Amino acid sequence: MTKKNTLEETAAVESAAAGVAALESKFQTVDQEFIRAQALAIALPGRLAAGDQTVTTADLIAAGPAVAVAEAKVAAVGRELAAARQVLEQARAAELVARLRSGEPFLTAEQVDADLDRISAYVSRELAKLGDRIDTHNQAFHAVVGSLPRGGGYAVEGGLSVHHDHNGKTIELDGAQWYAMSTDGWGRDVLSRVELIEAQARDAASIRLPLFSSGEEREPAA
Repeated sequence: MTKKNTLEETAAVESAAAGVAALESKFQTVDQEFIRAQALAIALPGRLAAGDQTVTTADLIAAGPAVAVAEAKVAAVGRELAAARQVLEQARAAELVARLRSGEPFLTAEQVDADLDRISAYVSRELAKLGDRIDTHNQAFHAVVGSLPRGGGYAVEGGLSVHHDHNGKTIELDGAQWYAMSTDGWGRDVLSRVELIEAQARDAASIRLPLFSSGEEREPAA
């Protein structure tokens, strides 16, 4: 289903919602009219008995039918409102179907799995590229080390030094170090870095920084 379909369904929901709002307002109006008519019908006999000259027998006769008319209006508008609400519910359901079929912004578990597979494949390809670069580095490194004098650590003019440490034979120049590297465990290292990034994001989200105004510290509103 296209985005055009979704927009059409959304427009139908907005139209139905406007119709419901108008009928709700109308219902409140006729309901108040019914309440006033009913109150008048109840009060008229007592006012007439009390000698109220503004109340006539005709008023008493008309009060009953007026209540009935007002009550009928309430019932009629109530039926219209119920039907309009049903139309709105159907429109909302149709909009949801359109949005789900359009794919945005909703995702199925299968779509997430596909994205995770794509990300995993990308990481695997990048690790393979890194492995090739490390193999090239190791070959060049061993060739260079093999051409250097054998024996213990030493330094030469220009800041170049060669020594043994926990990485094995290490070349150092201008603060940078070079040594033979292994490609074992790079996948686990990537996962560890992802977990670290996620942990840092969670920590950052949990920190509530104070707000400062006119030199006074205050906590953000809840």
